[in-house]
Amino acid sequence: MGHAGPVFAVSISLDEKFLISGSQDCTIRRWSLQTRSCLVVYHGHQFPVWDVKFAPLGYYFASCSNDRTANVWNMKQHTPVRIFAGHMSDVECIQFHPNMHYLATGSSDKQVRLWSIETGECVRLLFTVPGAIRSFAFTRSGTHLVAGNDTGTLVIFDINRGTALDVVQTCQQRAIWSIDVS
Repeated sequence: MGHAGPVFAVSISLDEKFLISGSQDCTIRRWSLQTRSCLVVYHGHQFPVWDVKFAPLGYYFASCSNDRTANVWNMKQHTPVRIFAGHMSDVECIQFHPNMHYLATGSSDKQVRLWSIETGECVRLLFTVPGAIRSFAFTRSGTHLVAGNDTGTLVIFDINRGTALDVVQTCQQRAIWSIDVS
């Protein structure tokens, strides 16, 4: 227990020692999976936190929020090391690129953005079919990104070209809340 509102996302570190959680209470908490206790409360968003993800290396994590931003955090600091701003609406989902140089954000503004973690600049702006972006996943190679929206549409992007390769309308015209790529 610890958050003062619903928890919308959790992520477990690669070494399985920590869990982070994002909540409606605008905070992120880092928990010890060994002691089952809250270690740190991170304050950096002004509105609910929709998604949190540990980086593939585990030392860093990212968060995104209703405040239209995404943040990258160092576990040892209480403030974000990088803030990504540019979306016109809630940032709903985030994902680290497999090479750890980029962060992808998906938003209710119907855009997917790819950001340079080093500079904080948006290096790709990917548009989709109508509907808020609710989920996405990179392929292991990092060359493609599959995004799902709230109208049941999947869009497969070529990251190098910055274009959609395919648009697939699923038979269910409901939000796609989770995607994983084998």
